[in-house]
Amino acid sequence: MSADALKKIVSQSGLSDAAWLRAIGKHEAGGTRLRQMMNGQRPVSTEMAQAAKAFASGQLITEG
Repeated sequence: MSADALKKIVSQSGLSDAAWLRAIGKHEAGGTRLRQMMNGQRPVSTEMAQAAKAFASGQLITEG
């Protein structure tokens, strides 16, 4: 997954970075890494790409 694709999924969710991380079951302290991935400063991890794809396809059910 490209940095732009990850950024698009997160921004289209309407959630803040921290809220999006919580929605996919990650601790919000990972916000710095997430922003680095979205800005292309760090490769998008396989785990983050899979979570983003699941979130975008509606396969990941979030609460509240």
